[in-house]
Amino acid sequence: MLLDRLSYEIRLLGRPVLLTPCLIMLVGGLLAIVLHLGHTKMIGLFTACLEMFLPLAAGIFVATLCGYDPAIELQLTLPARYRRTILYRLAIIGIWTACVAIIASLILEWARLEKALPLTSTSPMVLQWGTAQLTWLAPLLWFVAIGLFLALLLRSRAASSALLGGIWVAENLMYGLLIGTPWLHPVFLFATTLTPPSALSTFWFANRIELLATALLFLLISWFQLHQTETFLQKTQGDE
Repeated sequence: MLLDRLSYEIRLLGRPVLLTPCLIMLVGGLLAIVLHLGHTKMIGLFTACLEMFLPLAAGIFVATLCGYDPAIELQLTLPARYRRTILYRLAIIGIWTACVAIIASLILEWARLEKALPLTSTSPMVLQWGTAQLTWLAPLLWFVAIGLFLALLLRSRAASSALLGGIWVAENLMYGLLIGTPWLHPVFLFATTLTPPSALSTFWFANRIELLATALLFLLISWFQLHQTETFLQKTQGDE
């Protein structure tokens, strides 16, 4: 029954959810080949695909697909809770993106193209590899959590996606301020890609943990929002 439901939700979400993460890494790989042929370093490009582009895509999918349903009135009459439907979609988007990221990380490690991180060399290899996955895992969970929160709060796919895109652009434009201001480190999403190696060791691990904690907080808030069934019956602005 569970597998049938997951299969149905995957078909309902459509090909873009499944293909977009793969296309992001494929385009990144093709660009890396071009840069390699031009004798240009490409390590930062792969890191950017994992840390910056995959999480943004997942967050936008969550914001557009988990907060609005054209058949919401019918959904609310069914025995199964509508919040369960949203959680299914959230899990599919997040887990699929994470699978693509893990495969890409393994390829990067095999090709020795991963960016050097401030990891303790005395730690077991498994622990070092798991810690390195925080490069993409922390911003992925952050974008997914904020995307869900905004979708439930604003009830507008356009507004939620625009805010996520605005955050993404602002972080890229203001990375110097984020690096140089300690109290802004907890909201620095792209520390691995945009921080010089000399400054990375001072706050990288703490930054990843703080992003995860923020994501869990917003997921908890969204869980309580999902229990307010009456909010789903309100007219969604910009999604008529």
